[in-house]
Amino acid sequence: MRPIKHGALALALMGILTACSDDQPATDPVANNDQQTTSAAPSPECPAVAFHHDALAPGCWAIRVRGLPDSPLAELDLPAGFSGNDAWVWADAEDKWGAITLMSVGAVYPDPCARGGNPPKVGPSVADFARALAAQKVTTKTAPIPVSVDGHEGVYLEVSVPAGFHLSSCPGEELILWEAGEESPGLDASFVSRYWVLDVDGQRVVLAVNTNTRATDATVARFTRIAESATFATG
Repeated sequence: MRPIKHGALALALMGILTACSDDQPATDPVANNDQQTTSAAPSPECPAVAFHHDALAPGCWAIRVRGLPDSPLAELDLPAGFSGNDAWVWADAEDKWGAITLMSVGAVYPDPCARGGNPPKVGPSVADFARALAAQKVTTKTAPIPVSVDGHEGVYLEVSVPAGFHLSSCPGEELILWEAGEESPGLDASFVSRYWVLDVDGQRVVLAVNTNTRATDATVARFTRIAESATFATG
């Protein structure tokens, strides 16, 4: 599995994220071209996680976007102590808790607490989606940085609920960041979400890692390594 990489693309994409003008759209090196993918079949070496809760043996396990059978498969090399279903894998130990999923992108709510009406659509590129997340109200974000996972280019950012913000005013007492089909991403004050937003053969996906806000550096590093070493299978 290939580690996260930076290089010439990093400089090009960072310029797009920070210096794109409103009246002249930039050419994005990771723009989504609406390429259609066919359903990828899990390999015997990396089987799909079952729909129900399963304890997983150490090794390679594949997940896809829930409700999107044509999504790429994210193949994850998991150590001992993980469980999973069709779209999530997680560590059960409370002091080492974390969870990983694969999601589709969608229209981003400008205010993820109020989220009234229809959120505006974002542009077709990975950078467009990252910019919309970075511009959201309420949430605390890190600056998007260019990344590459398994040769697929994209951006990385972290999203959390700011200290002192009370979710009691939000429907369901959580923030919903964007529309994503069957499972829109929610955020509450107990965890931090880390997003690798990637263009996988023309299809934008988000490889997401959630860890507790008080997770140790070792736990964060453990889950980061799993995400950064993921491989992707397409039809």
